[in-house]
Amino acid sequence: MRNFTFLQREFSNTTVKSLFWLTWLLLFGILPAKAQVATNYGFSQLSGTFTPITGGILLGTETTDDQRFLDPAVPAGGTVTTGVGLPIGFDFTFNGQVYNRVAVNANGWISFGNSSLTPAVNNASTSAYTPLASTTATTPTHLRNRISALGADLQAQSGASLRIETIGDAPNRVCVIQWLNYRRYLQTDHNLNFQIRLNETTNIVDIVYGTMTFNSTSNTAHVGLGGSLATDFNNRQTTTNWNSTSAGTTNTASCTFVTPGATPPVSGTTFRWALQSCLSVSSLTASNITPNSATVTWSLSTSNPSNDYQWELRTSGQPGSGATGLVNSGTVSNTTTTANLSGLAPQTEHQFYIRSNCGSEFSSWASLVFTTACAPFVPPTLETFTGTFPPICWSRAQNGTPATGPQGGTVFNWVTRDWRNTANTSNGISAVFNIFSTNRQGWLITPTYNLSSGGFSVFYDVAVTDYFNANPIETDGGNMAIDDEVYFLMSVDDGVTWTTLEIFNQANTPPTAGTTKTYDISTVNSGTVKFAFFATSGPANVVNADYDFFVDNFSVASCLPPTSLITSSLTNSSVNLNWTASVSNPADGYQWEVRTSGAAGSGTTGLVQSGSVGVGITTVAITGLTPSTAYQYYVRSVCSATDNSVWIQGPNFTTLCDLVTEFSQNFDTTTAGTGILPPCWSRSGSSTVANVIGSAAAPFSAPNRLQMSAVFNSTVAYVLMPPVSNLQAETHRLRFKAFATTTGRNIDLGYFTDESDLNTFVLLESIPVPGTTQAIAEELFAFPAGIPTGVSRLVF
Repeated sequence: MRNFTFLQREFSNTTVKSLFWLTWLLLFGILPAKAQVATNYGFSQLSGTFTPITGGILLGTETTDDQRFLDPAVPAGGTVTTGVGLPIGFDFTFNGQVYNRVAVNANGWISFGNSSLTPAVNNASTSAYTPLASTTATTPTHLRNRISALGADLQAQSGASLRIETIGDAPNRVCVIQWLNYRRYLQTDHNLNFQIRLNETTNIVDIVYGTMTFNSTSNTAHVGLGGSLATDFNNRQTTTNWNSTSAGTTNTASCTFVTPGATPPVSGTTFRWALQSCLSVSSLTASNITPNSATVTWSLSTSNPSNDYQWELRTSGQPGSGATGLVNSGTVSNTTTTANLSGLAPQTEHQFYIRSNCGSEFSSWASLVFTTACAPFVPPTLETFTGTFPPICWSRAQNGTPATGPQGGTVFNWVTRDWRNTANTSNGISAVFNIFSTNRQGWLITPTYNLSSGGFSVFYDVAVTDYFNANPIETDGGNMAIDDEVYFLMSVDDGVTWTTLEIFNQANTPPTAGTTKTYDISTVNSGTVKFAFFATSGPANVVNADYDFFVDNFSVASCLPPTSLITSSLTNSSVNLNWTASVSNPADGYQWEVRTSGAAGSGTTGLVQSGSVGVGITTVAITGLTPSTAYQYYVRSVCSATDNSVWIQGPNFTTLCDLVTEFSQNFDTTTAGTGILPPCWSRSGSSTVANVIGSAAAPFSAPNRLQMSAVFNSTVAYVLMPPVSNLQAETHRLRFKAFATTTGRNIDLGYFTDESDLNTFVLLESIPVPGTTQAIAEELFAFPAGIPTGVSRLVF
């Protein structure tokens, strides 16, 4: 073996400037329609010449970074957001307002203002690097109107300049705002040159690009127009080619600049926005949203189109792009303000587009996004809480009581975490509520279920542990605190009224190891049934009471699945699958599947073996598997010929590797990454650094090497080599190249008598490793001897 690297410590440090994350969750609802700049301006792309300006007002210096320029008397700029503004030189009409001032942001964009206002300009933005998505309000609101040529985290560099100049003669003057030789913050090999040009009389907006040199780091920029609200935008997007952009569909849409990967605009490329004579409708809204229908209304176009309105309903694709993603389309008269949409798919985002037909021309498309409601779930169903949380059609609330039901709120305390704070359990991820302090509460609410046929049960796994560990609760003898409660409730009228099915409290605390709760609701035959968990920490603050309440595997069914799926007796070609019998005592036993891919019951692709066992049998022996291969397995109960439970997934397993008589590994064909090792290699110990990394250099073979890191005795890394059949023969040697980043280090060679127990490591030899650079790595040898029968893997 060669190319082994032992690293004593490795540190990395990344500087991130002004990074913000904002996450929205939309279970169902509508996004407001685009407003005026979205519908009143048409986009076109022209070819021409980039002609730099050299006069006017020079703004900032070669060290400019994040400045705003709001006052001709302060050309150096600053951090304030409001001021008297820079003169345009003429009246410029944009988005229905007349402006004579602008504010310039060094990050590639401007906003409009007027000298008659105080302040004249307001260049505020939620983030200066994403100006078209800003939700920061201005007063008056039209001071938010803006143009972004390259809205990103920009910075000047040597030879850079930013200036504003009005050129030409009335009535055809042009106000030019120009960035020359700018770059992305702290990046090299960038040369970004562009202008925003405001044209007198025509009120046309041009963005003109000069030489645009990208580097190998992927960045994005906002390009386009923004109105007085964040929902009013007319922008461009591309990930590959600035010479062939498309209309953005969200205010976060952007253009990627990276090479290779994204073609820069040809010098002289002009993005033009001009007012249209044929205008679209406005004020689109969606109402009466059900799982299968919605009503869209709008205000008539002020152009009074001579013909009609054309509309499209889509789940993907741009309007007019063809059949892919098209749900429906049609025309309505020029006096109609409503479209009734039916036959829609539940819980699906739809885009509604409409434009005016003025006879000789069309307006741009106005659009609205809405999501249809969830259809009632029909059992059997199972929610494992893996993936998006809350899951689709589930919801959370903060306020309310079991008497009133959930009452909304802004703080949602139900989250997800490993079941019982223990990774790699058969339960995987679960919903959890941390109970501590006083009056901390929250709701976790299921979708609506259609139980009109009756005969169902509901079940879920529940457990309580100490906060963020798998131990019992530290206080009150391992029980919940005196006034802490978690309610499990049911509503048969879609959440209007609620009935308590069980209360968990100090006298009824779920076990630390977890248990499965089952409720017979066979007499319930409503088509609008919901369930909910309501947790509260109560008004009393019990000292040190801080623990986690877990819920997992929530299911509504008439035939309940088995539980506690595990594997045993794993070899290179076989495994035993085991589970605990279903409480339904299924009359026809169980069905099982072993797969390499695909969901249970999804067909032959990825299916390795399948079968069934009779009533009362809870194990099956699987043979004929492929060595060193990852598998998933699933089991379900079969209560009758027409009634099965949901499929339950057991823990994934990987068959053992075949024993070999010798092996060689240079790590070069293994993808480098945290935790990644070649097939049949594995790691153990407390250190997280034992993996393949890149950057191998002579005398190692490029591109990869193995890295291990240990810090004294506090974090220890072990790497287990592939199993061999002849360790006891003492006929082979171990050869490898290695170096350390610190002098005086050794690498220990040995074996485990029990690979699941780090305390069983037996040292064979402690081998000195040279340091401190890989250039002086040496080829080292070892001759393992005295290894007992039954051991097949050497360990570093």
